[in-house]
Amino acid sequence: MTLVSSTDVFRGPMRRLTLLPLVALSLAACDEEDSPIICALPSVSTTGSGPARTSIAAPPAVLVAVQDSSSGTNLTPGAAGAFVVGTFADSLRHGFDGRLEAWGPAGRYALVVQYPGYATWGMDDVQVPDGGCGPQTVTLTARLQRLGGL
Repeated sequence: MTLVSSTDVFRGPMRRLTLLPLVALSLAACDEEDSPIICALPSVSTTGSGPARTSIAAPPAVLVAVQDSSSGTNLTPGAAGAFVVGTFADSLRHGFDGRLEAWGPAGRYALVVQYPGYATWGMDDVQVPDGGCGPQTVTLTARLQRLGGL
């Protein structure tokens, strides 16, 4: 007898087909208050006396492309940064699409981006509205200025 673990079920070509109905269900349930699926930051929680409610990952709050201010050269792969929203602070993450991502709730963001040989870029009043199913993503371009003598 061969035992299959639950992690084996989500490996290989069937993974996409298995997860597709879940994604469709989560999108349809975004605005339904009685739905067993809620939209929030990733977690699994219970309501106390009712059925378990599974949270679906919200989109990133902020996406930042990083460029040289003179040439427009993409600097994002070597860039690093951080953000603060309310009392929450974290680093910017490199996303699959190549941009830096801030994962947090809707609110007023302060961001900084750094790249070796360039002046630090910052913006302290980025308003991220609530999108109903997580934050409504704001897209920015950080145009960094090269430091003199380099």
